[in-house]
Amino acid sequence: MFDDLNIRVEKDVPLGRLTWYGVGGAAECIAHPSGVAQLAELIVRCNQNRIPMYVLGSGANLLVRECGVPGVVVRLDDPAFAQVKIEGSSVTAGAGYDLMKLVLLTAKEGLAGLEAVAGIPATVAAPSV
Repeated sequence: MFDDLNIRVEKDVPLGRLTWYGVGGAAECIAHPSGVAQLAELIVRCNQNRIPMYVLGSGANLLVRECGVPGVVVRLDDPAFAQVKIEGSSVTAGAGYDLMKLVLLTAKEGLAGLEAVAGIPATVAAPSV
């Protein structure tokens, strides 16, 4: 269903190896988009076909059900999703960027506001599976 999107897709992937706790069933499939355009098209395709879609971040504090996860699990593990740009007091970070690294980077740049999330093991934006 996603062949024409040129997105790397793995089928029946055990999710335990992608989480800190190391437990859980398999994902029906995992998609690895290589940029925002591929991600947008993947989202459209899943919505059009009523396919459940989940985003998996760093797998911290995540328990995956043993029966597995239907639909598509999206990994934003391509470097395109881990870019950060700081311009003055404005920070733009990709959803795949490590949250603790972002806290440290902004502190180093003299920017405040992310201290409250220091110590949370996560990527910038990754809802749980």
